[in-house]
Amino acid sequence: MTWRARAYLVITAVQHVGVGAACLSRPQDFDGDAFQTIRGIMPMTWWGVVFLIGGLHLTFAAARQSELAARVGMPLSALTTSLWAAAFVLAYQEGGAVSPVGAILASSLTLKDLVICAQPMRSPFEPLVKEYTGQTTRS
Repeated sequence: MTWRARAYLVITAVQHVGVGAACLSRPQDFDGDAFQTIRGIMPMTWWGVVFLIGGLHLTFAAARQSELAARVGMPLSALTTSLWAAAFVLAYQEGGAVSPVGAILASSLTLKDLVICAQPMRSPFEPLVKEYTGQTTRS
């Protein structure tokens, strides 16, 4: 597993641990219209546990350089993030005091995770990095 693959896993893990910690430590802060659907799926403390477990799993995958663990963790990351994206879209469509930014950001994170799932651990900048570092590339 490349260092870039591990970095992506760590960044995604930090995302999940951060959201999970916020959900667990301050569930009352998620009271706006944007979170109504999310809270309807399950309580914020449960979301916190789900996100923390996902973050710990991705941390394990990066630390152990386990491709199998990464292949399990990344689709789960996409799933949890896509649920939030869908909830933000619904909240926006319902016309509450919600901007589309939450839906856009959560959808972007979901799509980035799905790209990694489809093309595991490969960066579109790989040829550029190899050229810059003087490594030869195969056509």
